[in-house]
Amino acid sequence: MNQQDRTIAALFDRLIRGEKATQTFYLRLSEMFAHEPRAAEVWWKLAADEASHIHLLEQAREGLTAEQLAAPADPEFLRVARNAAAHSPEEGLAQVQTLEDAYQLAHATEHTEFNAVFEVVISELFPVAVQRPFVRSQLQEHVDRLGALEPPEWRYSVVAKRGTEGEK
Repeated sequence: MNQQDRTIAALFDRLIRGEKATQTFYLRLSEMFAHEPRAAEVWWKLAADEASHIHLLEQAREGLTAEQLAAPADPEFLRVARNAAAHSPEEGLAQVQTLEDAYQLAHATEHTEFNAVFEVVISELFPVAVQRPFVRSQLQEHVDRLGALEPPEWRYSVVAKRGTEGEK
């Protein structure tokens, strides 16, 4: 890994790629569960939240100077972000048979090291301190969206549909 791959700029690049992968994951889930409007809406909202996270990262990055972007990033943050950026949404989606499977994958996704790094980076590097509480509340609201997929018995009863079988 060269010096440029260890910078704050590289960390932002990886975080953005990771958020885009998660957005793709949620968009695909919204397609797989389009036949169940309540579930499709949750996945759609989570995908929209990911777009918001991407925007927040881009804003935070734009607020930094060239010197700040060239500074070394925390090696552990880089490792976590690199792993998330390399993850393919298709791997998890291939395992989804029911809404419960999707819920468990989403829950695991939202409680990863990656999201902890994302929250720290946004909280520490977001340019306007007044907006930090807003960002944190947005992140909590994002995680809370999964609560709309209760009860578990219902999740087990909803089968994922792939390709044209999910279309009406």
